Amino acid sequence: MEAILKYFISRPILAHVLSFLCLACGFLSLDKIQKTANPDLDFDILQVSTYFPGASPEDVELFVTSPLEKEIKKVSGIESFTSESSESFSEITIEINPNELDKDQIKNEIRESIDSVSDLPNAVEDRPRIRDIKTSEFSMLFVALIHKNRHLHDRLSRLETQALFRELESQILNISEVSKATMLGYIEEEMRIELDLKKLNALDLSVTDVIEKLSSHNVRLAAGAMKNTKNMKEYVVIQGELLSVESLKNLRIRSTFDSSGYILLRDVAHIQKGFQEVDTKLKVNGYEGLALKISKNASSDALKMITNVKNTVKNFEKNFIGEKPYEIILYRDKSIKTLNKMNIILFNYVFGVLFIVIVIFIFLDFQTAIWTGLGLPIAISIALFVSYGLGYSLNKMTLTGILIAMGLLVDDAIVISENIHRSKKQGLSLAKASFIGTLTVLKPVISSTLTTIIVFLPLFIWPGIIGKFMGHIASMVVFVLIASLFEATLMLPSHLAHPLPFFLIKKKDKTWFKTIESLYRYFLLYILKFKKVVVLLFFVIFFITLFIAKKHISFVLFPRKDASEIMFYGKASFEITQEKMAALSQKIESLISPYLDKGVNSYVTTIAQNRWGKIGDSRDLFISIELLSRKERSLSADDYISFWQPEVEKISELKVSRFYKSGWGYDGEPSLQLYLSSNNDKERLGALNALKEDLKERVDVGRVESDESPKVTSWKVAIRHDEAVRLKVSPEDIALVIRSMFEGVIATRVMNVNDELKYRVTLSGEKNIEKDQIKDMRVRNRDGQLVSMQHLVTIEKTSVLEKIDRLNGRRTVQLEATIADSKKTELTLFRELERSILPKIKQNYPSVLIEEGDDLKTAIEMKKGIYQAVLIAVMLIYMVLVLFFNSFWKPWIIFLSVPFGVLGIIWMLPLHGSTQIGMFTSIAAIALLGVLVNDSIVLIDKLDQFFMQHLSISVDDIVSICVSRLKAIVLTSLTTCVGLLPTAYGWGGYDPILSEITLAMFWGMVVGTSVTLVLIPCIYSWIYERYTKKAPDKKILKNI
Repeated sequence: MEAILKYFISRPILAHVLSFLCLACGFLSLDKIQKTANPDLDFDILQVSTYFPGASPEDVELFVTSPLEKEIKKVSGIESFTSESSESFSEITIEINPNELDKDQIKNEIRESIDSVSDLPNAVEDRPRIRDIKTSEFSMLFVALIHKNRHLHDRLSRLETQALFRELESQILNISEVSKATMLGYIEEEMRIELDLKKLNALDLSVTDVIEKLSSHNVRLAAGAMKNTKNMKEYVVIQGELLSVESLKNLRIRSTFDSSGYILLRDVAHIQKGFQEVDTKLKVNGYEGLALKISKNASSDALKMITNVKNTVKNFEKNFIGEKPYEIILYRDKSIKTLNKMNIILFNYVFGVLFIVIVIFIFLDFQTAIWTGLGLPIAISIALFVSYGLGYSLNKMTLTGILIAMGLLVDDAIVISENIHRSKKQGLSLAKASFIGTLTVLKPVISSTLTTIIVFLPLFIWPGIIGKFMGHIASMVVFVLIASLFEATLMLPSHLAHPLPFFLIKKKDKTWFKTIESLYRYFLLYILKFKKVVVLLFFVIFFITLFIAKKHISFVLFPRKDASEIMFYGKASFEITQEKMAALSQKIESLISPYLDKGVNSYVTTIAQNRWGKIGDSRDLFISIELLSRKERSLSADDYISFWQPEVEKISELKVSRFYKSGWGYDGEPSLQLYLSSNNDKERLGALNALKEDLKERVDVGRVESDESPKVTSWKVAIRHDEAVRLKVSPEDIALVIRSMFEGVIATRVMNVNDELKYRVTLSGEKNIEKDQIKDMRVRNRDGQLVSMQHLVTIEKTSVLEKIDRLNGRRTVQLEATIADSKKTELTLFRELERSILPKIKQNYPSVLIEEGDDLKTAIEMKKGIYQAVLIAVMLIYMVLVLFFNSFWKPWIIFLSVPFGVLGIIWMLPLHGSTQIGMFTSIAAIALLGVLVNDSIVLIDKLDQFFMQHLSISVDDIVSICVSRLKAIVLTSLTTCVGLLPTAYGWGGYDPILSEITLAMFWGMVVGTSVTLVLIPCIYSWIYERYTKKAPDKKILKNI
């Protein structure tokens, strides 16, 4: 290392050129690197969706979900799987075991197992769709189109709006960075052939006759090609498609026996072109709308994509909308938060460089200040270049890593530059001072950087999905710190050894800090007389603080801060159509609309969506309200809720009406979620009711809700197979005829450029199974005779669940209890339940399994991950320090300063109105583990060097050495703390993640550094005093 250092010091031009190259590479990488909201991650989760039109939840479970789950279970390496069977729809979510090495192989086996299911019902028209959940598929922006004169569309306005919307979609999909634009609120057209049952029966026709005729007459075939007289190729297409209502009306269903007449489709049916029936209705800012959910390509820059989308929308408004009564609304723009983070980083970057230069100039000199300050952009440039080369992107996690590292990366440079400055004052030449000054602190500098890097290594193995994000924070911190070490140990000494001409002006020595050093000397000399009392006092304060914190400070995944979204959920107290619920929603929307652009960016209303985010029924109303950033609004989320909640409670048509916060740090209200699973319906519901009753009696619990599905009326139409065989009727034809009465049957399809036009055959009039309509229907047998349905089926009235949730193949119900006590968290409440009611429930209902909800499971994983991270970091740092000091006990002196940094975090919380430690506060505490040992390493290394030279050390020597290191410690801590201040308090823009981390690091550094300057001298003096008495032989002391 000495040879390399001499080489760089002797070649200043090399150092200057390398600095320029590093900065140039950094700027180029910043331009080229992807900028997106999230890192490109694979969650190792597959989602399997299957559409079974018209099927009840029980039939979906029986014929789709269960067969698929049966095959999925055979694949090894699956952590868990959940499913929901609702009307016409099955969705299975499969989570792969995170400990499996070849996850892609497991995914392929899951796909093969699903493909092997060949006995799905014929009505399942498409194979199950398998989606691999990745961040690259997350939406980056929503683009909505509304008709400003229509709160709700009629047929004509929908046709016009959808035609315009299709053009907008086409233009957005032409943007190269866009991978997918999912349509929301778009309803496909269909031909509806509504048959008159009485007319069919009078003319001896069956539903199947009409279906077969439609299918056979709707033909489009490529007949091939031929060459004309000029030897040019001409194509032949056989076209017999029924494209218009008129062509359908004139379709001959049957000719009479004497060929003198015929029966047309219009003789037995009413035919019209309409829209398909949909499960939900979408409104944007109070108007029924259509929206595009836009995702980017995995390799694309999100900011560039969103900019191009906005430009496309702007041109579209100019060229296609003009004065027309349409408006395009952009909402849930992920670039806003990413740009906010980048602006915060940029502000801190500029502020940090300027402050470093100013502070070092005040403490040392201008040359040292400039070259040390330059280390920050050089280190970040190198890190950006490495990140770009390794395929990383700039996202909220890597930006967080940069911000954390910005508070740490100048520490090495300050220690080295201060020591070089001290060496120059001793009369050494610039080159010699740079060499000696660097070399004497090289070992502790490398060790301190290594210990800082070590504390971030456990983030790479952090459990759960959150661990995948944490790895990107750790990667960027490691890149920046290694780059900083390279710059500080090789390039900085060369710069300082060969100052530029304008740095050669003779300057007066700065003596002002000597006053502070003198005060510190007197203070140390005094307290070292009572070192035992001081050490004892520190630890008494530490344990008292921990005792109080254990009672009043709790851990939550995300502390309860101001939210970025507000959700509203309402449920009508009576049966209601979608159209009437949409009209009713205007009462709530009228409360929100006045705040548009005055704190509210947009709001989206979904009819028939429940508060769990799933498709409900027409009584359900869900509104998502997107707030502007905190600096753009004067009111908090709580303020808005306090205005709106009393008003919605006056709406008598709603039996449930509730606003609640959402966004970063929130998933609705703070609540405990549990899953109760059992295939024994009676025991599952019994356990649920018992748990509900217990929770409702607790004063620390607010609302108690569950998503158990209500039972709805179901009619079981059973085929009499013996009669079907005797009468030569196919069961498939029986099912087809019955299906036409309700869901309708898709007889045929016609493809066009954009859509698929379906031809739906159904019965006209009221569908009422109780009026024997089914028995009046007839089906044609194999001999061509019509057979009455009353001979073929029996009808039974029963009830079924509205939806069926399963966990690992067992029916499950989710329970949610909101937490009324602000001092409690879902984790503490769960632990109390584990000691009280849960054992009794498990005893009384043995078939029921009780499992943690997703948020609770994540909180448990996070808490476990924090303990593991601290343990691993301490062990690794200890091993490094053992090697560095060649001692097993000296590292423990260094570790004694770390807990007091945690005290700073604990004291900070109540000062800022919080009693909760969150995930990112914990990461800051882990980071402090590496940062706080750095000052102690430099201090104890200097003390050891003195001791090794003299084989003795007095109190005066300890004080002198501590005073000599005071400037370096104050400088490193001061630059770190003040560099964190703007982000901690939102001076350059507010971000909840960055603020939580920097606030904790700031207060931890302030308290931890202050304690280090007092506690380390006291402990070091005490220990050596004891060893000197026990081992007067200096040779023995040297080996301690």
